[in-house]
Order: sequence, then structure tokens, then C-alpha cells
Amino acid sequence: MNDIYKNFHTDTIQGFEVRLRFIDEDMHPSDLFDENEEYGKEALQAIYNSDMTWLCAIVGVFKCGVELGYSSLGAITYEWHDLKNFIKDEFYNMAHEAIEEAKLKLEELKAN
Repeated sequence: MNDIYKNFHTDTIQGFEVRLRFIDEDMHPSDLFDENEEYGKEALQAIYNSDMTWLCAIVGVFKCGVELGYSSLGAITYEWHDLKNFIKDEFYNMAHEAIEEAKLKLEELKAN
């Protein structure tokens, strides 16, 4: 996988550093798409031809370089040139979910 996808996007939200990265999806595309249906056949062909992504997105939330929370979403299918649209489509929802986890972890650490 290209290194650009390992650190695809970084933003600061509510005082946390929030990082988006992609990894290869472990699940096989045929576990999700039915090759007997038209859409499934087209999607599988696009993935096999590398016209479409087959990735897992991970959003990590960091404070002082320490990861405190994360959110993941698998089976990401975008055309490669449109992968940046993932940021507006999904990133911020995933970030807010991960930030809530990070806030809970901080409270837990402060209590101990």
C-alpha cells in the first residue's frame, strides 16, 4: 500500500489531533458483494481491476502523541481519485465517535 494512505489526513478537533489512515481490508470483496447481482458483479470487477478501493479506514485520536481513541470502518469502496471525498462523507462522524472514546479514556486516566 502506498505510504500516503497510511497518513491520509490529519486535523485538530476539540484539542485532539485526529488522524485518518487506510489499511487493506481483510474481508474478501465476495463476502459483501453478490456476483450474481448486477451491482455486485460491477463492484467486484472494479475492485479486482483496481478501479475501486477495498480498504478499511481507521481514525485515531491523539493527545500529546498518545492514542486515546479510535474508530474504524471497513469495506471502503471509492474510486481511487475520489478517495478524498471520504473526508467529507465519513471522516468527521468517525472522528467525533473516536473523540468521545478519548474523552472517556482521559477521565479514566485522571481518576487513577
